[in-house]
Amino acid sequence: MVRGAARAGRSTGSREEFDARRLFPQRRRALRAALALTFVAADAGCEVVFEFAVEGDGLLRPTGPALTRLAVPAVRADLRRAANILSPQS
Repeated sequence: MVRGAARAGRSTGSREEFDARRLFPQRRRALRAALALTFVAADAGCEVVFEFAVEGDGLLRPTGPALTRLAVPAVRADLRRAANILSPQS
């Protein structure tokens, strides 16, 4: 699991939980990705701390850690983009 942080706008301080598996039918996949977001109070709003991991089955199992490290910059960029969209505009 890789941990990181990204800044975001204001938060009510509540911890939200979202499970995307409820939106999609259960299908067997060789690769899975898990992303957990935690919202922590900060000076002018909140900080979003993330945990991210890619796991593989069978022959793809050894690729999980490498794919996790390769995907972290994209996850950070997506969280920054979301923070920019959600933060109050001056």
